[in-house]
Amino acid sequence: MGNLAMRSIVWLAALAWWTYLKKPAGAALTDIRHGLGGVAGLSLLVVGGLSALWSMLTLDADKRAPGAPPGDLRTKGPYHYVRNPLYLSGAAMFAAISTMYVPWTLAAAARFAVLLVIVHIVVVRLEEPATRRRFGPDYEDYCRRVPRWIPRLGGKS
Repeated sequence: MGNLAMRSIVWLAALAWWTYLKKPAGAALTDIRHGLGGVAGLSLLVVGGLSALWSMLTLDADKRAPGAPPGDLRTKGPYHYVRNPLYLSGAAMFAAISTMYVPWTLAAAARFAVLLVIVHIVVVRLEEPATRRRFGPDYEDYCRRVPRWIPRLGGKS
């Protein structure tokens, strides 16, 4: 099974689990909230899903033999604007599902914020150092040009 397929299955399973947790018992998947909450959630889900797909296809563009060393550093597609588009897409989709089915509470927002902080720590303390070791100066230059979380929407890199 390819990397894209495996990554897609993991994301879809996590989103299905989250939907199960957030959807009111006995409600159909299409029973989203009426009004702005439902529309905002559904819109965010579509944007997050398309962004995740774009990110995964960009990562999968490196066609190499199974078990071969990693390919080039990805700096095109969504990786031209932000270093972690898959995490942003995932956060958008999880927030979207929550927004589609139930109103946000202070407790839910606090739990979401804690989760975002945990993801940030994992990225900064584990993923970035490993990527820095793998790609060296190319990654250092990329980090100077491209923001970690807030997409750079204008200018050239």
